[in-house]
Amino acid sequence: MKQKTGITKKDVKNAVAEVITHFAKATQKDFARIDRRFDSMDKRLDSTDARISNLEYDILEIKRDIVEMKKSLSELFVKLDWVIGLYKKQEMEFSSLAAQVKRLEARIVELEMRKA
Repeated sequence: MKQKTGITKKDVKNAVAEVITHFAKATQKDFARIDRRFDSMDKRLDSTDARISNLEYDILEIKRDIVEMKKSLSELFVKLDWVIGLYKKQEMEFSSLAAQVKRLEARIVELEMRKA
């Protein structure tokens, strides 16, 4: 025997619809909150991407500067070697002239002694 409980299909349908509607609203609210968090994370990632791009550009500029500095240093060392070479040559010429002056002074002294 079937007992009548007084609950109809319509009552069950309305109860389920009410529970599902509440669950759907809660789920939509959670998804909206998660979506806002993802939007926030997207903004932060975009900002980070921009900063990384700037760093990459800065690193590229630094590498170019280093190459230029190495080239300049190389040129400077070549010129410095040239100046040092000139200095050594001048030193040798000065020593040679000093020796010639001493020989000439000795010769003058000798000539003066002969004359006297």
